[in-house]
Amino acid sequence: MGPFKPIRYMTYTMKSDMNEVSKLSPHIHAISHTFPLDSKVISRIELCVIEAVNNAIEHAYSYDKHHDIQVIIDLIDRYHICIQVIDQGISMPHQLAYYISKSDEVDPLNPETWATQGRGLKLIDKIMHSVQYTSKGMQNILSMHYHIPVSESQ
Repeated sequence: MGPFKPIRYMTYTMKSDMNEVSKLSPHIHAISHTFPLDSKVISRIELCVIEAVNNAIEHAYSYDKHHDIQVIIDLIDRYHICIQVIDQGISMPHQLAYYISKSDEVDPLNPETWATQGRGLKLIDKIMHSVQYTSKGMQNILSMHYHIPVSESQ
């Protein structure tokens, strides 16, 4: 078997409408058809993607429903997923690390700690293995990487 070549697993474009966010779930859960992931891991990844999309709707577009948000999932190799949430709205004015450090503590295993406003980036940072935010031209890109340990595969 030769080396694994990165695969564009999914590109999903949606409107910046909170009512559209739930349509992402089946696409995220479909990752388990390619990666033998535990349903808890898939649910945590789904939580991060939905949180990132919600942040774009709220902060980049101020709840204006007429803009596009793109979600891209790339399979980098057999044990590495990269998910990008891309918008063309208002970018974050400071470094991502600043926002994460200012958020309250979040326990990814305790849903009661998720509910408070402003904890989304901290939650994403706790669950994903690396998170980067870039603004290039008119695009804001939140890239989230998840490395799948052998112990998490089924």
